[in-house]
Amino acid sequence: MTAGLALLALAACSKRDDSGTAATPANNGVISNGGLQVNAIGAATSCIAPEDMNRPIQEFSQEQRRQLVACMNTATARQINAQLPKQLDEYTRLDRLSTEGPLMTYHYTVLRTPAGLPGNLGTQLEASTRRLTCANPQAVQTLQFGGSYAFRWVDDQGALIHETRIDAC
Repeated sequence: MTAGLALLALAACSKRDDSGTAATPANNGVISNGGLQVNAIGAATSCIAPEDMNRPIQEFSQEQRRQLVACMNTATARQINAQLPKQLDEYTRLDRLSTEGPLMTYHYTVLRTPAGLPGNLGTQLEASTRRLTCANPQAVQTLQFGGSYAFRWVDDQGALIHETRIDAC
């Protein structure tokens, strides 16, 4: 796999299911999922020199891969944040993405009062999120390249419900 192809796959990591569109030249490299769009080709070309695009990803050191993931996370978060906040379902809103190096954090608000939340909600959110993340081939690839994901949920009053981090599947 070339570095260019790997970066396009990394840009697709924000996909949470298979209902979105893939990045192709026909759609100008735009990935769309749940109403959110990422220009994967634009993000990839901002993170890697043109002469490295066709270089096999195996030729990059682990540290170089982590730097590529960090760059892609920053570019992806910038694009997605411009489209947020976004209501995902009746109770969940994606507020923003933040990055710290190769770590991408998803910040959610659960639109219910603390009294209206089940006691085991944190455990349910963590198990479901880990299952979805580890079932996503692009997310697994990001983890293998040295990236990480974090997820943070607060209630409608801003109090922390739960947070988790995924470094490997």
